[in-house]
Amino acid sequence: MRRHWSGLHIGETSVCGDGTTWSFSVPVYLGEIAPSDVAVQLYVDPRDGKERFLGELLRGEPIIGATNGHIYTGTAPATRRAEEYTVRIIPYFSGVRVPAELPLILWQK
Repeated sequence: MRRHWSGLHIGETSVCGDGTTWSFSVPVYLGEIAPSDVAVQLYVDPRDGKERFLGELLRGEPIIGATNGHIYTGTAPATRRAEEYTVRIIPYFSGVRVPAELPLILWQK
Protein backbone atom coordinates (compact mmCIF):
# COMPACT_ATOMS: atom_id res chain seq x y z
CA MET A 1 0.00 0.00 0.00
CA ARG A 2 2.72 2.48 0.99
CA ARG A 3 4.75 1.76 -2.14
CA HIS A 4 1.85 2.63 -4.50
CA TRP A 5 0.16 5.39 -2.46
CA SER A 6 1.89 8.19 -4.38
CA GLY A 7 0.19 6.94 -7.58
CA LEU A 8 -3.27 7.98 -6.32
CA HIS A 9 -4.87 11.08 -7.83
CA ILE A 10 -8.20 12.83 -7.21
CA GLY A 11 -9.62 14.86 -10.11
CA GLU A 12 -11.87 17.91 -10.00
CA THR A 13 -15.18 17.45 -8.22
CA SER A 14 -18.51 18.29 -9.84
CA VAL A 15 -21.33 19.29 -7.50
CA CYS A 16 -25.01 19.99 -8.00
CA GLY A 17 -27.73 20.53 -5.43
CA ASP A 18 -31.48 20.59 -5.00
CA GLY A 19 -31.60 22.79 -1.90
CA THR A 20 -31.53 19.96 0.62
CA THR A 21 -28.85 17.64 -0.76
CA TRP A 22 -25.54 18.04 -2.60
CA SER A 23 -24.64 15.43 -5.22
CA PHE A 24 -20.91 14.93 -5.75
CA SER A 25 -19.12 13.31 -8.67
CA VAL A 26 -15.33 13.00 -8.75
CA PRO A 27 -12.83 11.16 -10.94
CA VAL A 28 -10.42 9.04 -8.89
CA TYR A 29 -7.31 7.39 -10.27
CA LEU A 30 -5.98 4.54 -8.15
CA GLY A 31 -2.89 3.55 -10.09
CA GLU A 32 -1.64 0.18 -8.80
CA ILE A 33 -4.04 0.02 -5.84
CA ALA A 34 -7.17 -2.14 -6.05
CA PRO A 35 -10.47 -0.29 -5.56
CA SER A 36 -11.40 -2.74 -2.79
CA ASP A 37 -8.32 -1.65 -0.79
CA VAL A 38 -9.42 1.98 -0.36
CA ALA A 39 -12.42 4.01 0.72
CA VAL A 40 -13.24 7.25 -1.09
CA GLN A 41 -15.05 9.62 1.25
CA LEU A 42 -16.57 13.08 1.63
CA TYR A 43 -15.48 14.85 4.77
CA VAL A 44 -16.24 18.14 6.52
CA ASP A 45 -14.93 19.27 9.92
CA PRO A 46 -17.26 20.24 12.74
CA ARG A 47 -17.62 24.01 12.73
CA ASP A 48 -20.00 26.76 13.83
CA GLY A 49 -22.09 24.35 15.90
CA LYS A 50 -22.47 21.91 13.02
CA GLU A 51 -21.30 18.32 13.36
CA ARG A 52 -18.62 16.56 11.37
CA PHE A 53 -19.81 14.77 8.25
CA LEU A 54 -18.21 11.64 6.86
CA GLY A 55 -19.85 9.95 3.89
CA GLU A 56 -18.79 7.19 1.54
CA LEU A 57 -18.51 7.81 -2.20
CA LEU A 58 -19.43 4.85 -4.39
CA ARG A 59 -17.37 3.62 -7.32
CA GLY A 60 -19.20 3.97 -10.61
CA GLU A 61 -18.32 3.97 -14.26
CA PRO A 62 -14.73 3.58 -15.40
CA ILE A 63 -12.98 6.58 -16.91
CA ILE A 64 -12.38 5.81 -20.58
CA GLY A 65 -8.68 5.75 -21.40
CA ALA A 66 -7.57 5.75 -17.77
CA THR A 67 -5.92 2.82 -16.08
CA ASN A 68 -7.80 2.04 -12.86
CA GLY A 69 -9.77 5.30 -12.90
CA HIS A 70 -13.42 5.52 -11.94
CA ILE A 71 -16.07 8.13 -11.26
CA TYR A 72 -17.09 8.09 -7.60
CA THR A 73 -20.43 9.58 -6.57
CA GLY A 74 -22.31 10.34 -3.39
CA THR A 75 -24.52 12.81 -1.58
CA ALA A 76 -24.32 15.01 1.47
CA PRO A 77 -26.75 17.30 3.26
CA ALA A 78 -26.89 20.88 2.01
CA THR A 79 -26.68 22.15 5.59
CA ARG A 80 -23.11 23.21 4.71
CA ARG A 81 -21.78 24.96 1.62
CA ALA A 82 -20.57 22.53 -1.05
CA GLU A 83 -17.07 24.07 -0.88
CA GLU A 84 -16.72 22.93 2.74
CA TYR A 85 -16.79 19.24 1.74
CA THR A 86 -13.49 17.61 0.83
CA VAL A 87 -12.86 14.33 -0.94
CA ARG A 88 -10.31 12.02 0.64
CA ILE A 89 -8.98 8.51 0.08
CA ILE A 90 -8.01 6.23 2.94
CA PRO A 91 -6.79 2.64 3.04
CA TYR A 92 -9.60 0.18 3.69
CA PHE A 93 -9.03 -3.16 5.35
CA SER A 94 -11.44 -4.80 7.74
CA GLY A 95 -10.45 -3.88 11.28
CA VAL A 96 -7.78 -1.28 10.41
CA ARG A 97 -8.06 2.10 12.09
CA VAL A 98 -6.85 4.92 9.84
CA PRO A 99 -4.77 6.97 10.58
CA ALA A 100 -3.78 5.30 13.87
CA GLU A 101 -2.58 2.03 12.34
CA LEU A 102 -1.88 3.11 8.77
CA PRO A 103 -1.23 6.86 8.53
CA LEU A 104 -2.11 7.29 4.85
CA ILE A 105 -4.77 9.81 3.79
CA LEU A 106 -4.89 11.55 0.43
CA TRP A 107 -6.84 14.81 0.60
CA GLN A 108 -8.17 16.53 -2.48
CA LYS A 109 -6.28 19.75 -3.10
